[in-house]
Formats: sequence, C-alpha cells, structure tokens
Amino acid sequence: ANIQPDVVSYSTVMLAWANLGEGARAERILDKMEEAFQQSDDSEKMRTNIVSYTTAIKAWAKSRDLDAPAHVERILNKLNNHVKLGRNYLKPNQVTMTTAISTYTNDQHKGKFVAKAQQLLHKMIQEFEDGDESMKPPKLAFQMVRDALMKLGDQEEALKVEEQ
Repeated sequence: ANIQPDVVSYSTVMLAWANLGEGARAERILDKMEEAFQQSDDSEKMRTNIVSYTTAIKAWAKSRDLDAPAHVERILNKLNNHVKLGRNYLKPNQVTMTTAISTYTNDQHKGKFVAKAQQLLHKMIQEFEDGDESMKPPKLAFQMVRDALMKLGDQEEALKVEEQ
C-alpha cells in the first residue's frame, strides 16, 4: 500500500515540534505541507488550514530563538497574502493573533516588539468591532500587552490597555 501523509499527519508532527519550541522545524513542516498541497490531486486532504499556520507561530512563540518575531511576521504576512488571494479559510483568528502577541511580548526580546503586539491587539479589536466574532481578543491578549508595557515602564500606555 502506498500511504501518503495528509494534513493531519503533517499537523501532528508540526505540533510535536511546536511543543518543543522548535520553530524552524515546525515551519519546515508547514512549507512541506504547502508544497504537497500545490502538488496534490486530492486537494482537500492536503489543504493547509489556519490551525497549521497557528501551530507554526506557536512553535516560534515557544522557541528561544531571538529571530522568532521575524519568522512570526513572515507567517502572518503569508496568511494575509493568502486572504488577499481569496483564501479566506486562512484568515488569522484570535488564537493566531494571540499566539503572535505572545511571541512579540516574550521577555527574551526585552520589549523590542511590544509595539507590534499593540498593533495586533488593536487590529483584533477593530476587526471584532467591525463584526468579526473570530477576532474577539481574549483577556490574555490584553494581559500580555499590558504586562509587557509595564515591564518597559510605560504605565500610561499600559493603563490604556486595561481600560479597553
């Protein structure tokens, strides 16, 4: 029997790498998934989904790699490009965005990416207020941004996050 991997098997391996904080390995699996989907006859069986991309972001979020924010930004840009091409099933949701925020607010980055985290939180708020229920920011997203701002000593900005 000729057994071929599908999106579930790829995702399972990717999740294992993500749980170990192996961003580069998880992203390589995502790249293989995208390639396999493009070459696949049975496209539904191989089609990447938002969970696949979110898992890759999670891997970078859990990694100790100082370049993790750049990798996360590239994945988010890739998702935005997919959506522009009409692949709305790859639109980031609150889990995707909150996972990205956790990368940007990670202590190891010493506050360098807090502004990006704030931008993502504001984007979530705006899209939710515009009627996209899938973008409702969880309390955790607010807490991560607020805590990162407090660590930077920007209490005024942190209090604005609390008020939302």
